[in-house]
Amino acid sequence: MKPARRDPAAEITQLIISKLEAGTLPWSRPWETRNRIPLRHNGEAYSGINALYLGLVGDSLGYTSPYWMTYRQAQQLGAQVRAGETAQLSVYYHVGSRDKANPRTGQTDTERYSFLKAYSVFNAEQIDGLSASYFPEPAAPRPLSEMRRNAQLFFDRIPITVVHRGDQAYYSPGADLIVLPERQLFKSPDLIVSTRAHETIHATGAKHRLNRQFGKRFGDQDYAREELVAAIGQSIICAELGLPDEIHDNHASYVASWIKTLRGDKSAIIKAASKADQAVKWLHQQAANPLAEAA
Repeated sequence: MKPARRDPAAEITQLIISKLEAGTLPWSRPWETRNRIPLRHNGEAYSGINALYLGLVGDSLGYTSPYWMTYRQAQQLGAQVRAGETAQLSVYYHVGSRDKANPRTGQTDTERYSFLKAYSVFNAEQIDGLSASYFPEPAAPRPLSEMRRNAQLFFDRIPITVVHRGDQAYYSPGADLIVLPERQLFKSPDLIVSTRAHETIHATGAKHRLNRQFGKRFGDQDYAREELVAAIGQSIICAELGLPDEIHDNHASYVASWIKTLRGDKSAIIKAASKADQAVKWLHQQAANPLAEAA
């Protein structure tokens, strides 16, 4: 009898839901994050849902190596996965468009499509015979002042207006403006960074940027999806900056709507992680070339 076929989207979604129900935001790490972003066998960083999922699994299983690879890739490196080790999922999610003839009009329409492929991967700690380079020592922590300075430089290069006023944090699509509370109202300097990261991810969704659907009110699906994108994107930025991913005080109020959304669409977390990754890449482009948006 053939083994039951795995449903990668359902498995990933169920793990995320279980963490949310347990009171944990699975993409959030409220501490310094050295070596947290999972890496492929060739040192390339995973992105999107793979970075989130493999990072989460690696944490839960206590793996300290960030490297993941297929059975065949391990063999090509002269190594061998140990007998009895359990593989984890790595997925390839693609969204594209193609031309399709419309029999009713006789014209060619553009059709959007997506597909998901799954692969089995193992952590380096499940494999014998790998070189020591796959088990790196954690990098020495950089001075906190340096990381905060780098964070300020990163955000300063992004051409999105930010003002500090009042006691609320939000992105205003109409004014194309990020509003943050007065600096002295934040409980820690790192909360300023994570809050700005969250709202900056929202700002990338503007029509003249990445054109995401924000949703019209709290609780509707588009609103919940956008908050997922912002929460995941925030965690990526904080991990890259080496600063704690401190949580918005109001995050708890979103958990129920996230769970509802994930239960209604098993691909929602994969799509959100993909869009978060797209948003972070857009921000890196802007930080590298502050005039790119105006060009």
